[in-house]
Amino acid sequence: MNQVIIEGNLGSDPELKVFGDETLATFSLAHTPRKKVNNQWQDGDTIWFRVTFWNSKADNVLDTLRKGEKVMVAGKLAQSKFTGKDGVEKTSLEIAGTNFYLVARGKGSSTAAPTDFFASVPTEDAPGW
Repeated sequence: MNQVIIEGNLGSDPELKVFGDETLATFSLAHTPRKKVNNQWQDGDTIWFRVTFWNSKADNVLDTLRKGEKVMVAGKLAQSKFTGKDGVEKTSLEIAGTNFYLVARGKGSSTAAPTDFFASVPTEDAPGW
């Protein structure tokens, strides 16, 4: 089973790409793990993910999310390699999103997602490749 749930901040506004009848929304997501050391919280190294959503979910992403917002994303994790501008081969972590939840901020807000967020999400609107 390949299912991941990541909470992080959008590093960019979602971008739209159209492939015939299919629509794709992509954005970058920054996750910074935290741990308590000597009774104080410390941030770990930030991990960047490229997130993709297809079709109706893509439309929802474009209507809902903006750079800097905190979001919880569920989907399938994939890794790809590419050559950077400096000519060095690099690795990219990608999430083929199946669901997302905008996390409220501020005093008294809760990061708990609705229980249906964690339910199995069908991927029938994702292209079959």
